[in-house]
Amino acid sequence: MTQDSSGSRRFAIALSFPGEQRDTVQQVVGHLASIFGKERVLYDKFHEAEFARVGLDVELPNLYRTQSELIALFLYPDYKDKRWCRLELRAIRQLIETVEAERIMLFRHGYDVDFSDLGIYGGDGSINLEGRHANEIAELIVQRYHINHGTIPPKPSPGPIPVDISRIIKYAPAQLIGREADTLLLDNAWAKVQNNETKRPRVLTLVALGGEGKTSLVAKWAADLAHQNWPGCDAVFAWSFYSQGTREQVAASSDLFLKEALTFFGDAAMAGSAQGAFDKGRRLAQLIGEQRALLILDGLEPLQYAPTSPTPGELKDSGLAALLKGLAANNKGLCVVTTRYSIPDLRAYWQTTAPEVNLLRLSKVAGVALLRALGVTTGSQKEFETLVEDVKGHALTLNLLGTYLRDAYAGDIRQRDQVKLEDADEEQGGRAFRVVDAYVRWFESGGKHEKRALALLRLLGLFDRPADAGCLKVLWKAPLIPDLTEPLAGISEVHRNLAISRLESAKLVTASRNGSGALLALDAHPLLREYFAKALREQRPEAWRAAHRRLYEHLCTTTKEGLQPTLEDLQPLYQAVGHGCQAGMQQKACEEVYHGRILRGQEFYSSKKLGALGSNLGAVACFFEQPWSRVSPTVTEPYQSWLLGEAAFCLGALGRLNEAVEPMRASQETCIKRENRINAAISGSNLAQ
Repeated sequence: MTQDSSGSRRFAIALSFPGEQRDTVQQVVGHLASIFGKERVLYDKFHEAEFARVGLDVELPNLYRTQSELIALFLYPDYKDKRWCRLELRAIRQLIETVEAERIMLFRHGYDVDFSDLGIYGGDGSINLEGRHANEIAELIVQRYHINHGTIPPKPSPGPIPVDISRIIKYAPAQLIGREADTLLLDNAWAKVQNNETKRPRVLTLVALGGEGKTSLVAKWAADLAHQNWPGCDAVFAWSFYSQGTREQVAASSDLFLKEALTFFGDAAMAGSAQGAFDKGRRLAQLIGEQRALLILDGLEPLQYAPTSPTPGELKDSGLAALLKGLAANNKGLCVVTTRYSIPDLRAYWQTTAPEVNLLRLSKVAGVALLRALGVTTGSQKEFETLVEDVKGHALTLNLLGTYLRDAYAGDIRQRDQVKLEDADEEQGGRAFRVVDAYVRWFESGGKHEKRALALLRLLGLFDRPADAGCLKVLWKAPLIPDLTEPLAGISEVHRNLAISRLESAKLVTASRNGSGALLALDAHPLLREYFAKALREQRPEAWRAAHRRLYEHLCTTTKEGLQPTLEDLQPLYQAVGHGCQAGMQQKACEEVYHGRILRGQEFYSSKKLGALGSNLGAVACFFEQPWSRVSPTVTEPYQSWLLGEAAFCLGALGRLNEAVEPMRASQETCIKRENRINAAISGSNLAQ
């Protein structure tokens, strides 16, 4: 076409498609709108007010015939059965036998359906939609527009958008098998953000058992969006709460997340203030909700009550509750949450702006494909399918089992009996644990290389978060820790890296490295950390305590928090408290680190200056044998009483009043036992309130 013939046309691109395919087409439309603007794309959702009129069935075909520079027909098999498609095509067909036929671009979904009765024949060129992503289809439409000499509006050149996905991107697999429908769900949710649709998710929660692949899914999806240069995003921020551990004793908090997120989204003053978690969460919801931001919160369950509690799944953390409720009520962008438990705090929004989706197990077909992709090649189709069903399509178990069979038995599925799946408990991770059992037996019976790999895995059981290189180095340096680090003693960095690479290949660990290749941190799935923590604690208790003692001393010695530390500056000391308690050094950790350096005695620095009540509660929890009623007897009685009061104060300040009653009552009983009438009276008064 010439410039003169198209210059007066209202729309650059028009799309004709059956309504059942809207989920796919709206993603294409989102890309086109970012290039041409919504006003130049003929798509019904962009012009709802205008199209709510009498006689649209006459006017709409005319818009295609006379007011559209390029018309993209999406010829799905049900296209010719749809009334509106036939109306649109009636007008479009008038162009086919004219010089303006070049304004028509054909897309087909397969070639099984005959469209000759619509004037479209086998000799007409078309593009097959099967297997193509929305951005690819949009790019083809833009190319055709350019070929037809249309003028594409110059793209604005703003600076790069702020993006921080560093905490999850390392978990993105090269290939994600069996999650196509779940990826499409996320794509559609973001496409609705791009299209400014009012009826759409603002908070989308993915719920599944541990090891089903939640993190891999959102990390891979984020990586794909990054490859597309974040279409329609104003800002992107991702956080993993799995880094705060899954051990029940640890009371995770949102303090550090709120600090980092508030700073990222532009309110550093609030981030560093002594305001409570609720106020910070509410402020963060406001900052995020007023822009088209993508927020990913991975692994929320450490901040939820366990299914066995009186309030199963409810958020323990008032900051997270304020954030998620605020975003469900008002959010121009999208928040994606992954968790093992449903979030009843958002119940009022489940049917509208905060839907929950249960992430299902891998299908039989996907499970077989995953095993084959991992290198399991020998065996019948029936044997593959039986194995997938025996592990109930559990993604982590299949990943571990596939690499185990590949490495130990050259990919022969007939060796599956080496893994005692029939002994697996039904709890989360039970079958994955049996695969790790098999790995442990294999490594133990192997040579020095296998034993080094196993020693590295055991070290990860000491951590409830990714193990940073500094902590790992202090563990494997001399003197060795008996019954734990002997295989690592005196080996070169090259041999350590070989052991790490082997574990990475087996999908047992994830290594983070800097640009020069130096190790920054080593991590494993939370279920694997849990497995090795339990094994070390129960089977090698002396090594367990000795290793934690070394970590405690290392963190205490190397942390230089300064006179006005930030919450980040105090993080190594919070970790030191946990390691000290696992080492049996509760009194020292309480007196010297928590009371002496985190609270700074009567200054109560972390509470009054930083508002870090959640972090404080997490540290206090380490001193309890049974939260929140029994403090470890290794702590002196005066400090036991004080810790009960500290727990009650933190719980009350965080809005967890029902839980605060128990330590208040225990504190009163301790004071009565010690004949401390004044403090007993104070505790009684607090209980009465």
